[in-house]
Amino acid sequence: MLIRIQGHSDDRPVSFSDKFAPNRDLSSARASSVANHMIINQGLAELRFSVTGFADTEPVDTNETPASRQRNRRVEIIIDN
Repeated sequence: MLIRIQGHSDDRPVSFSDKFAPNRDLSSARASSVANHMIINQGLAELRFSVTGFADTEPVDTNETPASRQRNRRVEIIIDN
């Protein structure tokens, strides 16, 4: 079983932190955080995970309103058997 953790962001540059300057870093950090939680707290094997940050390349909504940007800031968990 492969567990794919995919992080996403909106298209706004991160302005509050030099740590996550590019949105790709932020989306990757989101995905890694979820994977780490599942590995540490659920005891799942690290080798089962694939972690990817997509930044703003796969939006589920426009980025025109605060609500639509919020929907684009997400983590998706996909389980492949």
